[in-house]
Amino acid sequence: MAKTYGGVRYSHSKPSNDFKEFRAFSRDWEKTYFDHDTGGFVVTHHDRIESGNRNKQSKEVFEKEQEMCHDLAEQGHRLEHRSDKDRAKGDTYDVMYDGRKADLKSTKSHNNIEGYAEHAFRDQGAKVVIYRIEPGAQKDKVQKALNSAKNKYGQTILYYYQSEKILREV
Repeated sequence: MAKTYGGVRYSHSKPSNDFKEFRAFSRDWEKTYFDHDTGGFVVTHHDRIESGNRNKQSKEVFEKEQEMCHDLAEQGHRLEHRSDKDRAKGDTYDVMYDGRKADLKSTKSHNNIEGYAEHAFRDQGAKVVIYRIEPGAQKDKVQKALNSAKNKYGQTILYYYQSEKILREV
């Protein structure tokens, strides 16, 4: 059964408190986005921005991650898009999502869902995997793959369809 995290207007606290938290990040962080309606925000470490501009492939990955962060912030979540530098081996998750280590995955196929979860949980130190399901995906097969990954790894798996932008838990 899918759990919905309040749709587009979820907020876990007052936006004014979230704005104070957003503004409190040091100069090492770009204050990327703040949603005044939900209190969600994105801050991006300057080293992550720099590494995202290394080459074409890095830029594409970085842009997808930023789009996902923006989508989640609009739903009231706090995201810290972390630096790739100075990380311990096995600690390469993408973001802190509401204070939890999370990895972001964007896919249009059910075929990669279980493998992405395994990599995120076992190799990247994530405690949460968030999938953005792109247009063209077969929803029934995607749901089956998400359920299989949840059963196999027993960790938190969240997902949303890019066209709907409603975050759900598997």
